[in-house]
This record gives sequence, C-alpha cells and structure tokens, in this order.
Amino acid sequence: MASSQGAPSRGCKRSFSEMTAFDLIEEGHRHRSASNFVESMRYYSGAISKNLKIPTFFTYRAAAAFMLNRFDEAATDSRRALELQPEMVYGHFLLGRALCSMNKFDEGLCHIQQAIELGKQEGGYYDQNMIDVLIDWQKQRLEIFAVNETAKEQDLKSFLSRLIQDDKKAEICKINSPTCSRFVVKEDGETFETEVAKAQQRVEERAEANMTELHDLFMKLDISRANREAPDYFCGKITLDVLRNPVITPSGITYERETIEEHLSRNGPTDPMTGEPVTVAQLIPNLALQEAVNDFVQNNPWALL
Repeated sequence: MASSQGAPSRGCKRSFSEMTAFDLIEEGHRHRSASNFVESMRYYSGAISKNLKIPTFFTYRAAAAFMLNRFDEAATDSRRALELQPEMVYGHFLLGRALCSMNKFDEGLCHIQQAIELGKQEGGYYDQNMIDVLIDWQKQRLEIFAVNETAKEQDLKSFLSRLIQDDKKAEICKINSPTCSRFVVKEDGETFETEVAKAQQRVEERAEANMTELHDLFMKLDISRANREAPDYFCGKITLDVLRNPVITPSGITYERETIEEHLSRNGPTDPMTGEPVTVAQLIPNLALQEAVNDFVQNNPWALL
C-alpha cells in the first residue's frame, strides 16, 4: 500500500509560489466567473509577477479592474498589453473603454475604432458588440458636451440678465439724483415728478425689452439643442463619425473618402460592407449628401467634435 505521508490533502490550497502562471490565471478566471473581481485581480497579478511577457495576462487584469470601476488601472494594464502586442484587438478595445470612462473621449474612441478595424482585418467582419459600444460612447460624449454647453449658456444668460438689471437700477438712481439736470423743476415740483416718472417708465420698458430679447435668444438655442442628434445616414459606415467628404461605391454604400481609401490600400480592392470589388477610381463624390451634411454642421458645429 502506497504511503500518502507528506502529500497535500485534496482540499489544501496551494500558495502562489507553488502555482504556475497559468494555474494562477485559471484560478483568476474562476473568481471572475463568480464576479469576485478583487480576488481575480489578485491571482492575475500573481501570474503577471511570474511572467511579464504574455499580453493576455494584462488584459485579464484590465478587464477585472474595469468591472471594479478602476479605470486608470484598466488603462495602464491595457497599454502594457499593447506594448507587447501592438495590434491586439482586445487591448485596444479595453483601453478605449477605460479612457472613455474617464471622459478621455478623443483617445478612447480612437482605440475602439482601431479595435473594430483590426477585428475586421482578422475575422473579415465587424464585431457588432464593439460597434454598439462605440456608438454608445459617442452618444455619451455628445450628451456630456451638451450638458456642459447648457451650463455655460445658463451662466451667460444669468450674467447678461444681471447686467440688464444693474443697468436699469443705475439709470433709475441717476434719474432720481438731486444733481440730475435733465428736468426743469417748477415751484410746486409737479413737472419734476412727472418727468421723473416718465423717464423711469422708459428705463423699465427698455430693460423689459432687453430681457425679452435675451429670453428669445436662449429659447432659440434650446430649440437648436433639441435637434442636435446627427441622422444615421450622415455618419460613415466604418468610423461612425459625421461624414466630411462622402463618396459612394458601385455597391451604393457611402463612406468617408479618407477612410475608404485607407481601407482599400490596406486590405485590397473590396467594399468592406458588401465584399464587392471596388477601386479608388470608382469612388464618386456624394454631392447631395455633402450639401446636407454641410448645412447640418453649419448649424451644429459640435457634430465634428
């Protein structure tokens, strides 16, 4: 009978030093599946300490950090993964989400777009989940922009309102000043009081007219803000940004010229949406859409942010 003396019991947990990097990763996955992200990060960190050269180890920890809203840590680990594997789809995607979560939209959206492009090159199709995430973050960026702009507009409106009221008070004080020489005073004082009342009424009416004009101006801004969302057909099929130089392919799909030309240069002469053959020479400016987009952008310059 074989002796079991000195062998670890079945339920005995091994220490990190006894586990390989991949053992630690598996244990981290187990905790992540149970939504125990803090513990999963601990095991992923243990794996990283044993092997700093595997990019997926960093994205595992980045994903767990993201679930804990530790976005700065998620971004740091994603960058370390990309240093090891610059064209890592998931690395760009995680980094983009982490940056957007910290309101660093310009850089974050670029990384998500890069993940979509890399994923398309590797798999020959667009990852719809990544596209949905990109659209959501683009909308959130615009919503935050709108909130900030609304706050600035309200501050400006309050400031201008105070100026109008302060000007009115100053004018009325000047009218009632004993040193005011604009009125002829009779012995009974009747003319002075009448002229003062008329002057005050004119000041009040002018201030009221200015307030009405100010209110109407900001009302127009509110109406304009309500119509700010760009129609889907104003946005490119690849980057999902508002089109600046739209061109149409023989398949009838409209793209941003710079984006589709870059795609054709990198991936060959095929339409990315339909797979049909297309060359740069076959791209035709979509002038009707260009005019519509120009009109929209003129009234909504935020669309090109």
